[in-house]
Amino acid sequence: MNIRVRIAPSPTGPLHIGTARTALFNYLFARTNNGKFLLRIEDTDRTRSTEAFEKDILTGLKWLGLQWDEEIVHQSKRLEVYQKVADSLVKAGHAYQKEGATYFRIPPHLENRSTVLFTDLVRGAMAFELKDIIDFVIMKSDGHPTYHLAVVVDDQETRITHVIRGEDHLTNAPKHILLQHALGYAVPYYAHLPLIVNKDRTKMSKRRDPVSVSRDFRDQGYLPEAMLNFIALLGWNPGGGSEQEFFTLAELEKAFQIEHVGGSPSVFEPTRLDFFNAHYLRARTPTALLAQLKVFTKLPEATDEFLLRVVTVVKDRLITLSDFVRFTAYFFKTPPLTKAPLVFHKSTLADSFRGLSAAIEALEKAPADTWESIDALNHVLAETVKRATLNNGDVFWPVRVALSAESASPSPAELLWVLGKIESLKRLKEGIRALEKQTRLG
Repeated sequence: MNIRVRIAPSPTGPLHIGTARTALFNYLFARTNNGKFLLRIEDTDRTRSTEAFEKDILTGLKWLGLQWDEEIVHQSKRLEVYQKVADSLVKAGHAYQKEGATYFRIPPHLENRSTVLFTDLVRGAMAFELKDIIDFVIMKSDGHPTYHLAVVVDDQETRITHVIRGEDHLTNAPKHILLQHALGYAVPYYAHLPLIVNKDRTKMSKRRDPVSVSRDFRDQGYLPEAMLNFIALLGWNPGGGSEQEFFTLAELEKAFQIEHVGGSPSVFEPTRLDFFNAHYLRARTPTALLAQLKVFTKLPEATDEFLLRVVTVVKDRLITLSDFVRFTAYFFKTPPLTKAPLVFHKSTLADSFRGLSAAIEALEKAPADTWESIDALNHVLAETVKRATLNNGDVFWPVRVALSAESASPSPAELLWVLGKIESLKRLKEGIRALEKQTRLG
């Protein structure tokens, strides 16, 4: 069988996290089985469909690396096709017109059957009562098809073999199967993916929850490989007792099996996404990460050498790209020494003053090449502690705070390495003056 699957979003909103997950599973199913992954734009809703939303969807899929095969199909360009099919159903007695619309009726030869049966690749054997399926509209009075007719016709004409879509379409399956039988179409295999829900098991809301791939994730600094890894594990597992949790797209293409998709709702855990994103940020080289940051946001004016040093010491602390500017402001502008105390909670004002003074003296005397090595700078501070018979908190803490005004930052040696000798000594001496002021006030 030549596997052919599709993703068919409606451009009535930005690319949704659920749609992205459905696209990924279709893409992986196609690639795993050497098949084709198609894209169809279901844009027959004239009042809500927009070019801007379509662009968002296409851009989002490309950002995730989910490149489709063949040309994009637009339903809005196929209205005559749907009308002809609807007319053929009326002529065959499978549909009728009422108040300008066309309705599909249950075929007479099925009246004595109680159920519509099919096997779902995710959920197994499914049965729907015919008595629960009433005549439904297939062509609206404005000449536009409903979802039911358009999807069945398009899947047939593009030779779709497997329909992999969200659980919210499960109740549509019997209607589509009835249409396919009435039209003499082949019935594709169906797989209905579990819903994505919040931690409290409520359905994710477009208005309340982060669901837009572009606005809520890409533009907030999440990486595409982190998003792919995260959404792949929303409902799917590699099976075989594997505990692997980090997958590249290429690895997913080899590992994915539809049989390993579960039927239970998948819980969206934001902290889990943060975990994946931080992992992939750490995996970036400083040079690659700097290049990506330049594309993502406007960076403070500085030389590439300086920016690269900043990236080097902070990248393991970042969760998203958007954290960079927020976490590094003190590198680019001397901060006021008011956010964190210069005196460590286990130290004293006198010992902190002695420790910072000794550190300044040692750093002023250090050879020039010392400032090119984080390890060498750390050694200078450690030796200062020993020579002055002080504790680490008496030296390392006031150095850190004098340089960054933060109690949580890269290590003092890393701060010194980034800022360089002139700027570092300038800030450390400001720290001394602040301690002198505290002594006078005390």
